[in-house]
Amino acid sequence: MNTTWKEILKQKLQLPLPGDEAHTLMQPESRKLLMKKMKAKNPNPRLGGVVVLIYPKNGEWHLNFMLRTDYEGAHGGQVSFPGGKLEEFDANLSETALREMEEEVGVKKNEVQVLGKLSPLYIPPSNFEVHPLVCFAEKRPDFIPDPLEVAEIIEIPISHLLNPAFRGTDVFGNPLKYQIEAPYYQYRNHKIWGATAMILSEFLEVSKGLFV
Repeated sequence: MNTTWKEILKQKLQLPLPGDEAHTLMQPESRKLLMKKMKAKNPNPRLGGVVVLIYPKNGEWHLNFMLRTDYEGAHGGQVSFPGGKLEEFDANLSETALREMEEEVGVKKNEVQVLGKLSPLYIPPSNFEVHPLVCFAEKRPDFIPDPLEVAEIIEIPISHLLNPAFRGTDVFGNPLKYQIEAPYYQYRNHKIWGATAMILSEFLEVSKGLFV
């Protein structure tokens, strides 16, 4: 497979990023109001990092997602990128993202190459500012999911995510707690929405033309 796109993507990740413009395409209806409320209440969000991992499988470039176990937190049962919160022992947020990737899906940092970063994204329901790290693996990793955090490893071809036929809008959440209307990406029986969809939207915008 031709990997010359890697150098182009690295260069594009160094340029001004689309950020809010790309995020808005997959933004839930209630996000703006929630942001105002949460930022007034919690002006200093918690910090975290996630990994957007590109790798080959069956002759196509894929991205790695995971279905989180159905826990009580704000993002239980949702599809996400591997990642988590900044710990005191992490040197920086890139190290956070790589550490969490290994803990959650079993991919070690020496198995991947860092290509660059996407725009930070604030997540009102959990009061997190997430910093996405774009990485590349020469071959498909041997995923080892943590059963306490990961219900399923999800591998999606980038070509599928680029197809507008697999996008829509739906209502998400627990009717007894909250419901959010949001755009989503569909893959089989999974719907990717919220912060993960917004990060994915920026990745697809930045990498436009590289995976067709």
